Amino acid sequence: MNHDNHILRSLIVPLFLPFSFVVAAQPAMHFRNIPFGEPLKATTAQFKQQGFKLVKTQAKEDSLFYGRHKEEFLLGELEGYPTVIHLEASAKTQTVFQMDVIYRECIDEDEAVELASRLAADEKAKSKYYTWESNQIGMGLVEIPDRKGRLTKYVASPVIQVSHRFYNSEDHNRQSYFGCAILTIWNLMMGHEYIVEVHYYDQKAAALAEAEGGGRWAGKLQ
Repeated sequence: MNHDNHILRSLIVPLFLPFSFVVAAQPAMHFRNIPFGEPLKATTAQFKQQGFKLVKTQAKEDSLFYGRHKEEFLLGELEGYPTVIHLEASAKTQTVFQMDVIYRECIDEDEAVELASRLAADEKAKSKYYTWESNQIGMGLVEIPDRKGRLTKYVASPVIQVSHRFYNSEDHNRQSYFGCAILTIWNLMMGHEYIVEVHYYDQKAAALAEAEGGGRWAGKLQ
């Protein structure tokens, strides 16, 4: 518990400053000035302009909420680390509604925590309306492609996970909520490395994806 508290102290204060940059000024999620809610093709093109390369895979995401929808992977480098961008878009209009950013090849837990803290320290803007919480999670699977598009699912042990929810106003309710960023530090059991994964979710674009995809659970938790 003391170990977890130490990590939380290292992360919570600085870590979510960058996410404030993501959401400041308007009610939509952004990452590196790339907004959610845009067509997948346009979003992919913007990442290519930043040096990322699209990796062709056979993967097509099928979920209980979003049905059969589109996904793409890009490989590049951010913060000096090999980075995987995983985009998910709605079935019909291919509107991007969520994204995973995976920073790879941290040599140990301390380096992963340092990376997560540095991500925050580099950002300057602050979000006025947000909440955060630490999550208790179990083992997971992290899917990572190689440069030939072959997907490998790594068994991963969580070090810590923190969720950050963003709102349009000081009323932290369902009506003002518009997105979240969930940060997880994982230890990949097969790859013998630590990674920092940030999952971004845009509420408005996700609602569109649910409507278009018609997943079996679409609308059930509203």
